[in-house]
Amino acid sequence: MGILVVYMYGAMCLKYVSGAESLYQGVSFLIYGNQGTLEKEFSGVYPISVLIFGALCIAFSFGDIENSKNL
Repeated sequence: MGILVVYMYGAMCLKYVSGAESLYQGVSFLIYGNQGTLEKEFSGVYPISVLIFGALCIAFSFGDIENSKNL
């Protein structure tokens, strides 16, 4: 059970880190045309993107897939 808990915690951390990094790199590419420019312009963009990505994941995790048309 302990191994499963450690594995799942690691998988969730990896999901949030890679998802948030992809989010701010994508937004930076859309706005500036370069993936790293947004982080240089605004120093707090990574924690904000972690919060946004986490909120989206939590919103999609509640309820059935059938009822997710509002999201």
